[in-house]
Amino acid sequence: QSTVNPGAAKDADGNPIAGASGGLGTKGTETVKGLSVLAMGNEKIVTATIGVAGAGAAAVTGAATANVIASETEASIKDGAQINMSGAAGADAAVRVRAADNTFMVQAGGTVTGAGAAAVSGTVNTGIVAKKTTARIGDADVKASDVEVAADSSEKVFTLTANVSIAGAAGVGAGVGVNVIANETSASIGAGASIDATGDIDVEASQNTLLNLNTVA
Repeated sequence: QSTVNPGAAKDADGNPIAGASGGLGTKGTETVKGLSVLAMGNEKIVTATIGVAGAGAAAVTGAATANVIASETEASIKDGAQINMSGAAGADAAVRVRAADNTFMVQAGGTVTGAGAAAVSGTVNTGIVAKKTTARIGDADVKASDVEVAADSSEKVFTLTANVSIAGAAGVGAGVGVNVIANETSASIGAGASIDATGDIDVEASQNTLLNLNTVA
């Protein structure tokens, strides 16, 4: 048995794998025969930041959060490799190369300021996700029944930024939420590869991003 991509795991025919219903850390299993090269990355970040200030005359406060995820996940058969070259590939001699990376980020930040005369506050939330997910067969010689090369990357990012300023004369507040997602997801077979498959050759790359950004000031 081999552990496969959680969330959107599918077999070589595109059917969902039992147990892989979704969510970070949800794993499915698949009974396979042949050669499987698997790589998986999971990142989970949950942060909360709050600033509170109060004064009879003037109050000033601020809060800032910065989360950065930079990862590289690769599953590959390198140049020059020879797979099943001793004879004709049997019915169960499948070759699978799969890479998957899943990210879950929640960041909440806020400030509350109160003063009799003047209240000033500000909140900044920054989230950066930069990932490279690669599945590749290089310039290799491969004999197999089915050949699958699949890369899958998914991100769920939730950001909430809030600011409240209350004063008898003047209340000034600002909230800023910034998210940057810069990913590269690829699945490929090298131009110099020799692939002898009696069944299917499937090369697929998938990128899925959910971004929820809310700012209240």
